[in-house]
Amino acid sequence: MPNLHELTRTSYAVPQHQEQHGVSVTLTSGVNTSDAFDAAYCDVEYESIEFETGMNIKRRIRDWYLLKSDCVIGSNTVEPTAGMIITADGATWEICPPTASQKQPAVEEHAGYQWLCHSQEVTQ
Repeated sequence: MPNLHELTRTSYAVPQHQEQHGVSVTLTSGVNTSDAFDAAYCDVEYESIEFETGMNIKRRIRDWYLLKSDCVIGSNTVEPTAGMIITADGATWEICPPTASQKQPAVEEHAGYQWLCHSQEVTQ
């Protein structure tokens, strides 16, 4: 059972942080899209070795922090998965593994109350 500190953090402090330091996003799975909600993000550069050539490559991605309680599509709470789309500020981001080798997961549980979603911008 969560203690008072954790309840306060997850029910008040974290949503306040998302609202003040995040952007409005939607989460799309197939043809279904969530209502808009706030999500924080950070841009990250990953290094990996390309499988075919053995060369080091750098890949710029965006890591999104989505509250579990905000990931609702059609009145069902969903777990983000590879291939889902995050739309923010007119840009489209596809959830995918952070390295080209695909060995790392596209989505990780972070701190028990949110999802860390790795994504790459989709060009229109």
